[in-house]
Amino acid sequence: MSDAASVAATERDFEDRVTLRRLQRIKGVGQDGVLWLAVVPAWTEEAAVAVGYPSGDKPLADFVGQAEKAGLCVRSQRFGRPGARRRPADPR
Repeated sequence: MSDAASVAATERDFEDRVTLRRLQRIKGVGQDGVLWLAVVPAWTEEAAVAVGYPSGDKPLADFVGQAEKAGLCVRSQRFGRPGARRRPADPR
């Protein structure tokens, strides 16, 4: 195999592993909730509860904690209320 082909194969393998890892994180947290994170990147807890945010079979706070631990979102403060605002994690 040529050097260029070897590098290309290594890059494809790496990209496949990254994709698989991302899919595992999404599946572990719950696809519907993760999709909602993508649609509206900043949620207040009150708004999420009001619209029936799909947190699966767990309370919303547990879902957000799990999503944050998986690197899918981060909690931040807004207007002095801890955890009131949710935004997606930086995908880098």
